Amino acid sequence: MEDQQVSGSAAAVASAPGGCSTCGGGGAAPSSAQGQITLIGQVSAAFPSVYVEKEFAHLLGQKDFKGFTDGQTMHAVLSQRQNRYLARKLCFLHTPYGSGTAPAYVLVPEAPEDLDLLIDTLKRSPSASEFDVVKGQVVGIAPPAMCNTMQLPLVAFSQLYSFGVGDFVKSIPRPAETPAADFEAACDEVFHRALRIASNASGPMLALSYALLSYAGLYNLVAQKYSENSSLANVSVQQSPANPDLAEVRLKFVKRDNGYSESYCFGVNYAGPFQHLEEPLHPCFELS
Repeated sequence: MEDQQVSGSAAAVASAPGGCSTCGGGGAAPSSAQGQITLIGQVSAAFPSVYVEKEFAHLLGQKDFKGFTDGQTMHAVLSQRQNRYLARKLCFLHTPYGSGTAPAYVLVPEAPEDLDLLIDTLKRSPSASEFDVVKGQVVGIAPPAMCNTMQLPLVAFSQLYSFGVGDFVKSIPRPAETPAADFEAACDEVFHRALRIASNASGPMLALSYALLSYAGLYNLVAQKYSENSSLANVSVQQSPANPDLAEVRLKFVKRDNGYSESYCFGVNYAGPFQHLEEPLHPCFELS
């Protein structure tokens, strides 16, 4: 059996037998917001066939990699320009946070040059405090030859970046009156709690993934309420009944001493390729 090439872009997959039927020509992803997805978790690489694995082993024998982790070794080999032919044949996978150890998606770049973004995720070791964020569109199911018979949803991504939670928390603007240690602890907790439901986001849930990554107001409110002796009882997302493009994120707090509850809401427009805040945080009526 001849080794079948794994595509390096969404356009190439579209032309493969059984490939995605909605990828646009020239590497362009569909313009519709339908299928838009944000993933927060870990990117990994796998060999789609024994032929690709043996070719990688051949390249390993050309240099000494003592002291390198497996990920650092793979990155060192594939980041060399002369070895990109092999990088284009690898299968890149994404496992959202909290979804177990089995990968859930196959990744391909919208533009071939963004293969570098995938390769760069390999240079650090997997860690519970390090995350890879993927934003793109589900464009079909990966053909069997692409990832060693794993037929997973195929995501053509337009954005891919990585961050550590510690650095991310420190980058959130902190109110001057809130002690740094208290603020960072509150941010870390709400990030991980909300991520359990927003790490594999599509539809209205894109509003929460957007807020976790981009909206400082969410973190400031939680830290403030913690300082007022309140608990974050619930985080929920619902479609706005008045606006089909808007999702409402609702946070419910309960006073620890007397049980009094209050809710705050904000609205995110999730209909286009880029989400944005449309209604800032404000007190809102509690749902019955």
